[in-house]
Amino acid sequence: MADYYYDAWTAIMEKADSRLYCTWHVDRTWRENLSKISSKETQSIIYKQLRTMMQETNEKIFKRMLESVLTSISNQPEIKTFYDYFMKNYSNNTNNWAYCYRVQNGLTTNMHIEQMHRSIKYLFLDGKHTKRLDKAITAITKFCRDKLLEQLVIMNKGRLCSKISSIRTRHKISESLNFEDIVSVGGGWQVVSTSTEYYIHEENNACKCNLMCSNCGICLHRYSCSCLDSTIKWNMCKHIHLLGRYLKTFSADGEHVNTDILHEPETETKAHVLGESSFATESPLNRICPPSMKDPFIASKKQVHDMLLHTESLLEKCKTVSQLDVIKNALRPIETTLNALECKKECIDPDEEYMLT
Repeated sequence: MADYYYDAWTAIMEKADSRLYCTWHVDRTWRENLSKISSKETQSIIYKQLRTMMQETNEKIFKRMLESVLTSISNQPEIKTFYDYFMKNYSNNTNNWAYCYRVQNGLTTNMHIEQMHRSIKYLFLDGKHTKRLDKAITAITKFCRDKLLEQLVIMNKGRLCSKISSIRTRHKISESLNFEDIVSVGGGWQVVSTSTEYYIHEENNACKCNLMCSNCGICLHRYSCSCLDSTIKWNMCKHIHLLGRYLKTFSADGEHVNTDILHEPETETKAHVLGESSFATESPLNRICPPSMKDPFIASKKQVHDMLLHTESLLEKCKTVSQLDVIKNALRPIETTLNALECKKECIDPDEEYMLT
């Protein structure tokens, strides 16, 4: 949004609690200015750094990453033009475009505003530039009238809204996830998805709104997750659906409700190895988790080791420089990404670790 639009808004209304830039437009301007850099490889590396920094939802980590990125690009003379552009337009207003400042706002783009503007301009003003205030007010009044009528039709016919549709879609996606990925931590739950840990905690257990998953029996406002789909897009993500299915499957006292996936009754050998008291207090999750699944780090490390061995075999098969360049370009971002994760780890307070968003 241009400054004069925002100034006009604050002059008539009041100063907004937060002014958020459209993520799509920010991304487009970054791409346009990065295209001026001659090296395609440098363009790709800087763009990945900027997108990773923008999508970081922890404010402390974001500030460390911003400082690191600015230091990195300031030391490269060939991209000084982009550095000057970024410093002028984005370095001093990070609260307008960074994800860490719009957590739980549910907004990433201004597409709804642009859709409303196009509807008024082309449907009610015939695409003409209107100078007369009375005609503009009449067009806006007609637009509001049609929207209210549309709302009445939705309420009576029960048309499927976009939020309900996204809730059902994500529930289907969650069915591919396993209960073994859920671990109860202090005050919430941890879900391991694609080698990344996300944290879920309860927000409002008294809400009974209509934005509810009929299969899980929970509404959109009940839980929040640290993934981008929940914190930024304000959706009931697949991790929350997985938790809803898990809680629905297990009763409050820890007994399994669905007998189809119960394990065989414990044998004397099990009781002897684990001890009767320890097995009695063991959670249902531990009963169904194999030992290898309880430590995702070991499993992930083995997968990485196998991938490195496979990469080494591919290296032996390379016969041209272009083939070697493919492997070098794939391996080059690894060190930068690991350094960013190390910075992220250092910034997490122990008391905030399970609440990281």
